[in-house]
Amino acid sequence: MAGKDPKAGWTVEAKALSWVWDQAAAHRRATFRILAALGLLAGVWWVVVFPGAAGMLVIAAAAATLWATFQFARSDDTRQALAPVPVIATVDPLRVTFTPSRPMAAFAPPVEGMRAIEVGVTLATKPRVDDDGDDEAQGELQFLDEGALRPWTLPIWTPGYGCTDLLVAGAKGSGKTRFYWAVVDGLREWVKSGHVQLWGLDPKRVGLGIGRPMFKKLWTPRGEVPKKWGEGAADLLEEAVDVMESRLDSMDQRGVTEHTPTPEEPLILIVLDEIARMRLAREKAIRDRIEDSIMTIIEEGRAPCLSMLIATQDPRERALGQMRELIPQRVAFRLLHRNQCDMVLGEGARESGAKADLIPRNQPGMAYMVVDDDESKPQRVKSHFLTNDEIARMVELYAPPRSA
Repeated sequence: MAGKDPKAGWTVEAKALSWVWDQAAAHRRATFRILAALGLLAGVWWVVVFPGAAGMLVIAAAAATLWATFQFARSDDTRQALAPVPVIATVDPLRVTFTPSRPMAAFAPPVEGMRAIEVGVTLATKPRVDDDGDDEAQGELQFLDEGALRPWTLPIWTPGYGCTDLLVAGAKGSGKTRFYWAVVDGLREWVKSGHVQLWGLDPKRVGLGIGRPMFKKLWTPRGEVPKKWGEGAADLLEEAVDVMESRLDSMDQRGVTEHTPTPEEPLILIVLDEIARMRLAREKAIRDRIEDSIMTIIEEGRAPCLSMLIATQDPRERALGQMRELIPQRVAFRLLHRNQCDMVLGEGARESGAKADLIPRNQPGMAYMVVDDDESKPQRVKSHFLTNDEIARMVELYAPPRSA
């Protein structure tokens, strides 16, 4: 009969033994540890009552078994509790269920790993057409099944090629700032080990300050007089150019054409939070110093390992000039106008499907990306979205030690 207790009629002793057996089966590792501990106590008793080598052998075997169970037989719950909280955030669960996590590494991985740092997921999509057969009204927002998701990786430094630059454009609230932190998170082990140095320019004073300890150098306009606004940024960029020129001289003397990042001479990634804001400098001389240094790093920084991540809300010609044509990797988050898609990603990008102007406001982190040497169509991607708490956790675990 349904609901009948199979243990009905059992004696109390039988039920107790059954309960013990069920608990042992459900907690096998804990049971094994208890038995090993009891064996250890039995060995001690044996040595006390019957001194001799046999008792010592029992103690040694039980102790070794107990140690092994704690070292190699941790339950999944225990292992998860002991492991650091993963820093990488999950992407929007309403759209993507890909949830990457990387446990904290004891040592930095090989620098060759910087050829593909994970910053999000690549999304496979197909047009969602309305009743009139027009996909312009709703855009390409229909996702394929979850099995079509792949990690979105970026090459920051590649052996035999060097480092690369990255241009990011998007309207306010499109997810650009969180994307910076996804890049930093992808590089966190090398930042910790000193193989990568982060330099930052934060003219808005809100994008990079939350993770200030991750940066070797970080400029904000705080304290600068209006007439000299931007002078500190110009100084920082010229310092980077000096480092680059010094490395190029050293490489020339040694007869090498490529620099490999080391803790002594790391890859320097310069994050510029809003390039259009740098034009607010009142003095033309300061604006020229900033633009000249940026152009020099973009043109010559690949081999000596100086890279730039440049972001802007304004992809028009006056904000970027010829920089756009020199940056091989370009990402367009939500844009305000359809003609801005080609401004960021290149001529014909929107016609190829990169309709960044149709990305909804409620999808921050959604973007399209092109790579100059890739003949395929623009990729639809979604950046990892790190919360402030996750950024703080990353800083706590991976901020590089400060020099005295």
